[in-house]
Amino acid sequence: MAPRSLTAGLALLVAAVALLADPNSKGQADNDEPQVVCLTEWGPQATGWYRSRPRECDLHERGKTPVAHVNVWVTKQLRWLRWGPRSAVAKGKLGVSTVGLVPLKVRLTRPRELCGHTVFTRAHLDVRLTYDGKTRRSSHWIWLDTCLR
Repeated sequence: MAPRSLTAGLALLVAAVALLADPNSKGQADNDEPQVVCLTEWGPQATGWYRSRPRECDLHERGKTPVAHVNVWVTKQLRWLRWGPRSAVAKGKLGVSTVGLVPLKVRLTRPRELCGHTVFTRAHLDVRLTYDGKTRRSSHWIWLDTCLR
């Protein structure tokens, strides 16, 4: 009996080592990387995706109905400077309904494990808007959607 259980134990050990050595396998650390909820459909029953490092993302303010550009921040051309376990920072453009695309810096923070995903729950949006020959800066903190329906 001892040789058979030893053989079974060695087989399990070899399988575990092979799984860990496989560069295509996803480890637990990869699965825990924070994501952000990006809307794909607006309205009372908004839907979306969990995304990591999205090139564009419609950020939705949690607890508010997403209608037109109200309670939704439409980001485009995002270049992620950092995406880590505690925060993410990108530069890109924000769609402003009366102006078009304007420069944006976005910082995602406060990752939490919710609805089976680790998601960023807070966003800081720093916008620079130029009109009438003057550059104006606007900063906003918003709580983000965390679960998809």
